[in-house]
Amino acid sequence: MRKIKLFSVILIFALVITAAIPSIAYAAEGGALSMLTRTDLDKIDEVVRQNMSEGKIPGLSLVVVSGDEILYSNGYGYADVENKKSVTMDTVFELGSNSKAFTGLAMLKLEKEGLVNFSDPVEKYIPWFEVRYSGQKVTVTVEQVMNHTSGIPFSSIDKIPESDSDTALEDTVRTLVGSGLQTRPGENYSYATINYDILGLIIEITTGHSYEEYISRNILEPIGLRNTYMFSRDASAELARGYKVGFLSARGYDAPVYRGNKPAGYILINGNDAAKWMMTQLGNNSESVFDHELIEKSHEFLKASFANDVSYTAGWFVNGFTGEVFHGGGNPNFSSHIILDTKTGIGVAALTNMGSSPFPMDA
Repeated sequence: MRKIKLFSVILIFALVITAAIPSIAYAAEGGALSMLTRTDLDKIDEVVRQNMSEGKIPGLSLVVVSGDEILYSNGYGYADVENKKSVTMDTVFELGSNSKAFTGLAMLKLEKEGLVNFSDPVEKYIPWFEVRYSGQKVTVTVEQVMNHTSGIPFSSIDKIPESDSDTALEDTVRTLVGSGLQTRPGENYSYATINYDILGLIIEITTGHSYEEYISRNILEPIGLRNTYMFSRDASAELARGYKVGFLSARGYDAPVYRGNKPAGYILINGNDAAKWMMTQLGNNSESVFDHELIEKSHEFLKASFANDVSYTAGWFVNGFTGEVFHGGGNPNFSSHIILDTKTGIGVAALTNMGSSPFPMDA
């Protein structure tokens, strides 16, 4: 119950803040930003601190953007409780499954360049890849992997090996070889984090570069994300300590390393870059030279799959009715949530150093 509640807390941050501050909506509609009032700021603090207390969350970085400006940003609590190190906008957190949007964007880039065709079977790029449905070998396409309609079960997360090896991605994907699917490929949506590890391996095979190197050079650099990291060691000076609840309180937890799950869940970011990432997604980052058509394509609403009016597209949940693009992320000792309103240009990100169990909206 507590782990599910933690995700709800982060979602509340995103929804309450965008709904409860009239000046944000006014700014988005009027084209000129209004200053947040003291009442607005007090409301944000009240919501954040209350839910942090209830969720046993040690530290949180919150940022709200509208257009090309940061409307609100603040660090709450501790990046390191034991050493009383406060969270700031420079504090780095693991993104959890909000990492998937970086992988999805990379795949769209490779598709545009003709290196990948989404209708191709996965085994065209990974010849030894083999899965079965009802005992029979079946074909899974790249598109089905991207949209979580591959049929790979959610429980496959338990197979991801602890590893920091250069072969970790291949080792992770090989755990699927010969395994059974829960549904026939293409028939139903079923979230499985390992789908995006398959995409990460395809990126490595088609480009000849490690996943980390490709993302750094082709996604992070063009966008101008200088405080987004592929390895925790690169962010060590500002990296928050991760926690999980034990005996009704937050306890420091040094989680295992799952490099083979990085394309799905282990990119790291701070609040400043989270703001820049959201501005990029909303078309308002003047520093970015990345192809914005690919960003827009990653937000395209496909056939509703996750729920009524909601589909999964290139690392994002997309609400075709409201225009909201969103995702949650839950690792053993970090959690996050990002929600973007493509109609108003408002984005909210909450990054925390408290673990959350993965489930379809948060894995």
